[in-house]
Amino acid sequence: MNASLSRVFVGTNGTSTPPPPPSQGPRINSKLLVGYINISITALIGLFVLLRLPRGFARLWNASDWRSGHLLGFRSGISQASARSSSQTTSKVDESVSVPASDLIERGELQRDSNKRPPPHIPAYPAPLRRAVALLRRSTLPGYSNFQIVLMGGYFGILFFALAYLNKYLLSGTRPAWIAVAQLPFLYAFATKANVLGALLGISYPSLNFFHRFMGTLIVLASNVHGIGQLYPWAKNGKLDVMLQDPSNQWGLVAMFCMDILFLFSISFFRKRAYEIFRATHLMGYLLVVPAIYLHMPDSTTPYIIAVSVIYLVDRVIRVLKTRLVTATIAPLSSLASTRVEIKGLNHGWRAGQHVRVRVLSISLGWFNWLEAHPFTIASAPETSDGLVLICKKTGDWTNRLFDMANDPRDAVEAGLTGRKVRLLIEGPYGGSGHAIFASYSSVVMITGGSGIAFALSTIQDLIQKELRGESRVQAIELVWIVKDQDTVVDLLPSLRLLLRSFPCVSISIYYTRPQRSRPAKDSEKKDKADSETIDDHSVHDLDRLDGLPISFQAGRPGKADLVDVFERTIARVNGRVSQGAAKGLLVGVCGPHGLDVDVIAAIESVDVNKENNVSGVGLHIE
Repeated sequence: MNASLSRVFVGTNGTSTPPPPPSQGPRINSKLLVGYINISITALIGLFVLLRLPRGFARLWNASDWRSGHLLGFRSGISQASARSSSQTTSKVDESVSVPASDLIERGELQRDSNKRPPPHIPAYPAPLRRAVALLRRSTLPGYSNFQIVLMGGYFGILFFALAYLNKYLLSGTRPAWIAVAQLPFLYAFATKANVLGALLGISYPSLNFFHRFMGTLIVLASNVHGIGQLYPWAKNGKLDVMLQDPSNQWGLVAMFCMDILFLFSISFFRKRAYEIFRATHLMGYLLVVPAIYLHMPDSTTPYIIAVSVIYLVDRVIRVLKTRLVTATIAPLSSLASTRVEIKGLNHGWRAGQHVRVRVLSISLGWFNWLEAHPFTIASAPETSDGLVLICKKTGDWTNRLFDMANDPRDAVEAGLTGRKVRLLIEGPYGGSGHAIFASYSSVVMITGGSGIAFALSTIQDLIQKELRGESRVQAIELVWIVKDQDTVVDLLPSLRLLLRSFPCVSISIYYTRPQRSRPAKDSEKKDKADSETIDDHSVHDLDRLDGLPISFQAGRPGKADLVDVFERTIARVNGRVSQGAAKGLLVGVCGPHGLDVDVIAAIESVDVNKENNVSGVGLHIE
């Protein structure tokens, strides 16, 4: 093998790994081998893309659908038209609780497009594979589905084959280094926010992140196997000082050390408790690791360094194009322990369920906190008078400061506003339901926990808009919201009332996990009558205003039997509305704390097979 190929990472000058005698068999060109391995991995990714592409083509049914979800913007005329429609709907609804939306539609007070053109429905998988899909959805290891475990196991097997093939000395030589360097383009491709691979697969970048982490672990392991495998014989033979005088070997040590730092601060403990350190070390990863690898072996690693650099720079350019400088109004949602962010200057360009990354350009959050970008799911449907709305749950220092900032009355009082004006950098949209089109299903069940309600609200609002335009086949919508206590829902009562009264297909079940506190109605008697009647008095007394609407409150966390009942009840509602065999499936959307998806998957598996067949299958989207 060419001597230049024997030096990668903490390389060697060719003397520490002498060529084996002919009796050991043929030598393998490691560089060529990992090239073939990369071609095989690319082919497998291409196969997955082809298998999922038919569902992606379904978005081509409507030009506005596939054009949206990429760049945020403002379209004049939307706000005024939407505001007139919204105010008309609200006024009609508030005049008489007993008038259902179906009657309003028939009387022309809510205009529905009579030209029905729903999107084509393409199942995620053929019906004979339902049981196999159910098995792959299950979780054997905490935090990972069986399908993810299969993918990681297959990837590990491919790399182990690359390491072991005709290689008698597994833990020595340059083979591990070649494997590590060759996988860097895939590592970056799975990590980018503007993820082209994810767009082709119909999977958001957070859902690909598990594979990025696993891939990074194997790359760090391979680099350390190579580095230690070179350092040990040098030290054993007394050549360590001499070998480390070579700049190439010095850069190899820098690359290995930086990779170890990256791995250390990427473990769950630091990601959750010191996220900014995690981000800083990842930035260092690109600024130091990639150049160090190049300087270690410029002649051999150049193709991989170019590939990594192109992927990284394309991602950065797309993210800049997706960024908008806007003015937002922030207001506290005390019952939700959240901050409502409303941006009227953005009213289109996203799909329901997508999220954005937010930077607040104010030193009120701290001198350097404006550098932090935090992801939040968009809580409003596109093309509405409210514009882009976010619900930012208090979960850490940054969101706590944002809530305190929204609570500060000084700016609001001075300007006579109901909220505080701030400047934001909004980057996105990202994520979403991918190839799963909610409007193509006959029924939808949204199961959310806490602030996950933002995902459900935007999706249901979008489905209602599409129904009125004749662009949806959804016949039944069920929302299951799991909260800490009943008080949590108070700030969202106007939104919930409007959903329930403006569309007859929606029903809501709210589960509160804390014991119900004494009803504050008695305390309200001590207050002014006006305070007890206002919508915003933040008391459970407002829940009485939901009487007569399809909403229920239940104590405790919903068990598997409860969720199964929700699914089968929704299936029955659909079967009562469509002809036999015409149902196009039930789609379950999940957004909430870790573990909620496991409960939902178990419940889906327990749905009666005949009932599942009657609705043409139960699909799942986890946000």
